[in-house]
Amino acid sequence: MMAANLTIATATHSNFKEANLSQANFCDANLQKSDFNYAVLIDANLQNADFTKANLQNANLMGANLQATKLDDVIFQSTMMFDGTIKNSNKEKSSQ
Repeated sequence: MMAANLTIATATHSNFKEANLSQANFCDANLQKSDFNYAVLIDANLQNADFTKANLQNANLMGANLQATKLDDVIFQSTMMFDGTIKNSNKEKSSQ
């Protein structure tokens, strides 16, 4: 199965709920206010993507590349990550 490749795409307000997006490439994508509740994003490339106000509740981000990802006002309740902390510019957010 081939991984999704949505680089430099605009997919605001999209519904990715429960989607398996392992190894997907969302580099530089605009994903503001999108729903990733229970989505699987293992080893996904999310570098420079804009997740402003997105729902990442219960999402699995193990191994995902979050370098320079915009995460303002994101919902992280029960989100799975390696160390539970995302460092982004001047902000730090922790998963619960």
